[in-house]
Amino acid sequence: MKMSTNIEKFDVILKRGALVATIFGFIVIAWQMIIARQAYEAQAWQVIIQQTGEINKIFIEHPDLYPYFYQKKRVQSDDIIYPKVISMADMYLDFIDGFEDAYVRKLAGMEDGGKYRIPWENYFQDQFSQSPALCNRYKEVKSWYTEDGVLETFAKKGCSKVE
Repeated sequence: MKMSTNIEKFDVILKRGALVATIFGFIVIAWQMIIARQAYEAQAWQVIIQQTGEINKIFIEHPDLYPYFYQKKRVQSDDIIYPKVISMADMYLDFIDGFEDAYVRKLAGMEDGGKYRIPWENYFQDQFSQSPALCNRYKEVKSWYTEDGVLETFAKKGCSKVE
């Protein structure tokens, strides 16, 4: 009888130990998921900031482009600077279009109406309202981008102030 009592006690100890180990495992997994999410968000923000920095760097290295994107200066297809302006417009369009991506919308505050998304949307709309080149380029290559996406929204609102 004593043997079965010892076996029963050992069985109870094993079951409790397994339960504690399982709970501990779940806690570790939850903690790892939180850390992974934070790393993902940090990396996504880094990409956004890096792209913004690259755009700013171009304006520092080529100040002659600035008026075409911030002062409503128009460019003609026969202007010597036209290819540079169009390349810069393409870069802006791709950057803005990236805000439609799911990875950006999953960032805290970047969902529709989110506290971080609203200033970015204002910035993008202002870009269109200050740049006939950006508006014209978007009209030329509109089919390259998602129909009724963020670019369309910003172009409609911003370009109406340029024309």
